[in-house]
Amino acid sequence: MQRQTDQQSDPTSTFARQRQTVEVWRNTLPEGPPASGTPMREQVQSRGEQMRSQTQADQADFNRRADLVDTDDGTLASNKSQVEQAAKQVSSDSRSTLNRAKDALKDFLKK
Repeated sequence: MQRQTDQQSDPTSTFARQRQTVEVWRNTLPEGPPASGTPMREQVQSRGEQMRSQTQADQADFNRRADLVDTDDGTLASNKSQVEQAAKQVSSDSRSTLNRAKDALKDFLKK
């Protein structure tokens, strides 16, 4: 117990002893990655760059189609009228509903 306490109280000697123990193993550090990229690494990096480019292009295309703009407070806003878009949707839905009602009335009158 006393020996453990002495080792813990003197970190420098503990480090030196541990270093000597490790040096006996005669291990060498593995070499780092090759200076020039391996074919697999180059392929992964190339595909990553393609994906980043595609993502940026898709984002710009989405913003253009949605007519989104940055506001002064950092949020996004649409230049398209929400009311106009809703009116177009209602018009489209009403046409569909009217056609269904006509078909139902025709079927009823045939009977």
